[in-house]
Amino acid sequence: TLVTAQKPVVASPIDQQQTTQLRLETSSAVVQAVARVRPTVVTVVNTQQAQRVRGFWGTQTIQPKSSGSGVIISKDGYILTNNHVIENQQSLEVILADGSKAAAQLIGADPYADTAVIKVDQAPLHGALAVAEMGDSSALQPGETVLAIGSALGDFKNTVTVGVVSATGR
Repeated sequence: TLVTAQKPVVASPIDQQQTTQLRLETSSAVVQAVARVRPTVVTVVNTQQAQRVRGFWGTQTIQPKSSGSGVIISKDGYILTNNHVIENQQSLEVILADGSKAAAQLIGADPYADTAVIKVDQAPLHGALAVAEMGDSSALQPGETVLAIGSALGDFKNTVTVGVVSATGR
């Protein structure tokens, strides 16, 4: 992030407290990183087994759904997501950043690491998939800026948050 500081100014003649005005440039590294990665982030919709529930109005059948984020990791349509996003899935659908949708299938999952890999059916999609470039987590250092981009709660698409690496090797 590029931050420019203007010369300190006096707040008032009576109050000699100095202030510094900061301005973030819109072409900051964070904005550039988000623009580059955003097309690789998807929403994963998990349709689960239909359930019959009894309520005040009698017995009804509901079709539970859950959703979360994923990231495209190969041009072949492989997507990395969390196990808790795909858990108990009956069918999976992926919504790309441009809003297009396609069915997906579970390839494998690790509940202990909370990771899963799914593969999207590319037939209904137009054009090549954007693929995320993987970094080297062993090169991270405390104090570095990190980004999380996703579909918070599955509903808030393209949500971005910024954090700082507090420690490594945990």
